[in-house]
Amino acid sequence: MATVVVLQRSSDVTVATLFDLWMTGHLPASVIFLLFLQDRVRSVGPLVFAFMLLSVAGAILLGQILLTNDLSLRVIVSTSQIFGTGVKGIFVLVYLAGFALLAFAARNFLHKLGDAYQCQTFSDRSISLDAM
Repeated sequence: MATVVVLQRSSDVTVATLFDLWMTGHLPASVIFLLFLQDRVRSVGPLVFAFMLLSVAGAILLGQILLTNDLSLRVIVSTSQIFGTGVKGIFVLVYLAGFALLAFAARNFLHKLGDAYQCQTFSDRSISLDAM
């Protein structure tokens, strides 16, 4: 519906432009969502997706916190000079540390989520829909 309104009101926007926008913004999430609804992985897919979502969020958050602050960047650079690692290695280590920290925290969350799933408090599709 919104596509029709945008196409009617703007002469610069074409169907191809809107399709490109959808492909870059929503196609990956749609494919992942459809993969987790297959019968073979339907029971564990949402749990794996929730774990990966939390872990990647940890990597992004720690990277944003540490790599956008001047003081933390100075500490990171001095640490990299002490250990002789390059800049790329430090960036990778920061993101891996964030991933590992939230993955460890997500482990406890997934245990509680698994217990609630076994008690049939919610379904696998509700997890998928809530995650999207």
